[in-house]
Amino acid sequence: MTSILGLTDTDAVRAAIGIAEESGELDDEVFSDLGIGNLLKLELADWLPDYKSIRDDPLAEIEDTAEELKLLLLQGFSTYWCAYTMSLSSDISFALRQEDGQNKMIRQTRDVEELLNRLLTRALQYKSRLLAILSPPPTLLTNWFVGSAAPNYDPVTNATTG
Repeated sequence: MTSILGLTDTDAVRAAIGIAEESGELDDEVFSDLGIGNLLKLELADWLPDYKSIRDDPLAEIEDTAEELKLLLLQGFSTYWCAYTMSLSSDISFALRQEDGQNKMIRQTRDVEELLNRLLTRALQYKSRLLAILSPPPTLLTNWFVGSAAPNYDPVTNATTG
């Protein structure tokens, strides 16, 4: 297990994809060779450049706080975004049958397009919830004070009206 920016780890990413570490289909080396930590850092730089303040917030360790919720959403986004990126970038074979002489396993085949859609959808759900907390939309209840007054001065003729 390798940590990815302190937000997720390779085991969580494999679990999101549905791959057991023991299968050998997605080793930790693949994550480091692809530079998944740097790719995640670049992704976060686009919309959350101050992600470290959420990750390192001491209040995030206290349960049921807004800071904890932000951290959980950031971790969820990171896990599913990395899983999506790994699924796009690596050639993961979902074998139908694996045998080693003594053990035999039949794995369910998957529709890769459906997997990618599911992973990206989950990542974007976490992202949108986090952004909604960080910058809530303006309230719709706004008081407008509008009035009218007849001018008593005409700037064209430079005369006052009575």
